[in-house]
Amino acid sequence: MLKKILRRTLYFMIGFLLVVLYNLNIQKLIAIHTQYPLKPLTRLYIQYVARVDQNTVIGDVSPIHYAVSCYGLEKLTEENVKDLSPLIDVLIAKGVDINARDDIGITILFSSAAIHEDPIATKLLIEKKADVNAVVKAPTPQEPVDVENLTPLGFIERKKKWEMIKDPERLAQVEELLKAAGAHL
Repeated sequence: MLKKILRRTLYFMIGFLLVVLYNLNIQKLIAIHTQYPLKPLTRLYIQYVARVDQNTVIGDVSPIHYAVSCYGLEKLTEENVKDLSPLIDVLIAKGVDINARDDIGITILFSSAAIHEDPIATKLLIEKKADVNAVVKAPTPQEPVDVENLTPLGFIERKKKWEMIKDPERLAQVEELLKAAGAHL
């Protein structure tokens, strides 16, 4: 009798959770995935139910930009990457472009490597086949950006020249990863 009650309670809770998840957009699902211990469930839900593809935008960024940012650029750990990596795989399988640009023309690899100097995120994105030589492209010709046509490695060189480096050790790791992956200036 107790088993039957527990089983029904469990089914009710799962059903309730699925109804709640069905009514969430991809932004909320990714936020839930990064903040709560429901990672396998939210990843499966995103994989099989959520409506997400290459045209999905969260604010001004792609779902992959958003997912990596939710985990915290500059704060990623090897432990977090174990959770983030399968989520990125699911998003790529759903058609989200890992080289998608944000509203000012920057890819997530450029952001993690050149701006945030994050070796863990950089390594993960390189493993997921992000383009290490993708240049920054202004969204419109009327809105040029200071770093237009620079690769991540090119921007790092410019940061060194401007003496804008946050952490020389982390930046050296990022540079090494980019060069090993075939990046050029």
